Amino acid sequence: MKPCYLDANATTPVLPEVLAAMEPYWRLPGAANASSVHTYGRAARKTLEDAREEIAALIGAYPDEVVFTSGATEANNLAISGLLIRSPGPVVYSDLEHPSVRETVLAWGRRGVPLSKVPVTAAGVVSLDAALPCSTRPALVTLMLANNETGVIQPVEDLARLCAPAGIALHVDAAQAVGRIPVNFHALGATTMSFTAHKFYGPKGIGCLLVRRGTLLEPLLYGGPQERTLRPGTEPVALVVGLREALRLAVQTLETRRQRLTLLQQVFTDALREQVESAVIHAPDSPRVPGVLSIAFPGVRADLLLACLDLEGIYVSAGAACSSGSLEPSPAILAMTNDYDLARATIRISFPLDLSPEDARACGLAVARSVQSLRQSPAPIAVAVSRDPSRATRSIS
Repeated sequence: MKPCYLDANATTPVLPEVLAAMEPYWRLPGAANASSVHTYGRAARKTLEDAREEIAALIGAYPDEVVFTSGATEANNLAISGLLIRSPGPVVYSDLEHPSVRETVLAWGRRGVPLSKVPVTAAGVVSLDAALPCSTRPALVTLMLANNETGVIQPVEDLARLCAPAGIALHVDAAQAVGRIPVNFHALGATTMSFTAHKFYGPKGIGCLLVRRGTLLEPLLYGGPQERTLRPGTEPVALVVGLREALRLAVQTLETRRQRLTLLQQVFTDALREQVESAVIHAPDSPRVPGVLSIAFPGVRADLLLACLDLEGIYVSAGAACSSGSLEPSPAILAMTNDYDLARATIRISFPLDLSPEDARACGLAVARSVQSLRQSPAPIAVAVSRDPSRATRSIS
């Protein structure tokens, strides 16, 4: 079968309409420095600020709350560290967070900042009852809007209603939500929120941090007045235009995209179930963004399954792309299941918009063949190794 890319949560290709919108800004006069005071520079500044205004309107923010960054990873670092440098104090987080959030929080823990971890339910959502420790008032709570591995939508608005009255900062990583479900920054009630263009068919290298008016952040970089001094450096006007265009298209076609991704996931799942028993879909009944499937095949190591699928020309992942080199199972799936072997058997399938239903079905059948082949292989290949005996396991039939 022809190659099939089923890793859209990792990144998406740039749409032709987005490329066309960016094209004039790779050469003069559009490529001028937006900080220059000459005619070309003033024109570039106008393009930049017009894009900022449109992005703000599309995402439910004020233009002066939009800070352009290189992507969600930088935005997450700027939000968390920028808040804690200004107002250090305890941090609350969860195992659901993307590595760019989790590792930033852990780095502050190594500096002596007290950390509290919110439990995760089997449904893939954080337990709000334990979100705010009674003994210590946190300075910051961080929670993603949609999980990058399961697609499960988190109760951010409910958490914001707990944080706001207590004056607790709330950072939201919305990288997997923006462009896929309706997102309104002001309605969420967050202090800061991150997202990035390449998750919704825009260019890599450009993202946003939304910073609620009145919030004080310390910059991580110094050397210029750009982005209200929060992110100095020459603004990439072409990439900003690409982000704006990709976001505009995503918002305009949100329902059409949802329907298509839902169809692709259903066709794939139906084909898979025709051939494979004992497949476990994580958080199947929880509210999720469309087109994301976190699925485990008990008795089959995810890394071996990925290798088999790669030979078939089917490209999936075993979790967050930013931590794909790790041999350890996903912290998010472990937190949900408390089952080491099941986490080691989990892969993530995320569907692109240009996949046809016919190809989705063919991929489902191909995954089934690979699973069956591995299950029939000798035990050292088919059975998970390096299991942690302290972890609970469960039998799935």
